[in-house]
Amino acid sequence: MIIDVHVHTYNRSHDALLGSRLFQEIVTRARKAGIDRIVISSLGRTAYLPYPSSQEVREANDDVLKLMQEFPEEVYGLCYLNPRNPDWKEEMQRCYDRGMIGIKLWIAVKASSPILFPVIEAAMQRNLFIQQHSFLKSRGNYRDESEPFDVARLGIEYPQARIIMAHAGGNGREGLKAIAPMPNIYVDTSGGVPECGVIENAVAILGSQRVLFGSDAPGRSYAVQQAKITAASIPAAVKRRIMGSNFQEFIRHEDN
Repeated sequence: MIIDVHVHTYNRSHDALLGSRLFQEIVTRARKAGIDRIVISSLGRTAYLPYPSSQEVREANDDVLKLMQEFPEEVYGLCYLNPRNPDWKEEMQRCYDRGMIGIKLWIAVKASSPILFPVIEAAMQRNLFIQQHSFLKSRGNYRDESEPFDVARLGIEYPQARIIMAHAGGNGREGLKAIAPMPNIYVDTSGGVPECGVIENAVAILGSQRVLFGSDAPGRSYAVQQAKITAASIPAAVKRRIMGSNFQEFIRHEDN
């Protein structure tokens, strides 16, 4: 089974897809790429929103809930939250009650900020994992955008929390080294170009069990992102783990 652990909904900044195809297209394209299940979140209905209001968060999550309802065998949902909103806990509970399996955090709060800690504690109480955006950019990050070192500090603070550091930290070496000592932090391979050596390096630093396939579709192509894995110089059994079975083990107690 192939599972893409990092997918987003289309929004109105994607000019090509509006109207009735807006929701279905992301699943249709996954099917064409041979992907069996997608783990999806919305970062905003109109555009990607770094500091969404409570209403914008609710609308974003409503779109994911709609996909979950329409494609129950193919879509896992993540609950997008802005920890700065006073009603984040109520929204988390609403998403949890309707079957979402994790929390999506983008750039509203750094992963190392104490503002985030109550969110992590509430997620752990509900057995929800965290997918935390992280990047290490040569041109500098956004104001509240997490670097891998922030994610590492979060992992130290909450060693029992299950965390996926998105984009492998946005740096194929330094970002991975930062979280390597924390076994509760996994990475997904989403985003970036399919450079030679990226996956091999992740496996060498983290081991084969902590690397998960992710595309970052629709901003990235399903097929191109899969090529990172299929073209990597690693054993076929390791490729299969990355493409699906690692994530199945990651959430296995939620499926039981």
